[in-house]
Amino acid sequence: MKKTGAWLAVYALEQIGVKYTFGIPGVHNTELYDELNNSEQITPILVTHEQCASFMAEAISRTTESIGCLAIVPAAGMTHAMSGIGEAYLDGVPLLVISGGIRRDTGKSYQLHDIDQQRVLEGITKAAFLVNRHEDVIPTIYKGYDMRLPESPARFYRTIR
Repeated sequence: MKKTGAWLAVYALEQIGVKYTFGIPGVHNTELYDELNNSEQITPILVTHEQCASFMAEAISRTTESIGCLAIVPAAGMTHAMSGIGEAYLDGVPLLVISGGIRRDTGKSYQLHDIDQQRVLEGITKAAFLVNRHEDVIPTIYKGYDMRLPESPARFYRTIR
């Protein structure tokens, strides 16, 4: 059975122990929220503004054993969350931010919410990744999670069949 990218993302989040995600569903992450609603381990917390989401996720990282996780839309969602993302970065608090992406297979040069998020986030994150291939969803989430450590050790993860 072929797994969707959203299913793979939720699977990876469950494997690393995410308990809550914070954010707002939108056109670019609807499938992710559908899968989060199917998870028995992760509770998606819907907020009224992405800035609130980023500070709530930061609080989870500060006060629990779980990493705080955002599930936001690209561009405006990401820029609204930047205060909390930057605060977490400056304080050395791990945060995992998952932002939906825009379609790149249409040949159009501009899409709704098209912004170079990696470049915008460059100064306030350890790293930002662009996932272009289905098979990169899980390894990319694991890599982002491992970056919470001062030096990311090599880790072994189960593979999906």
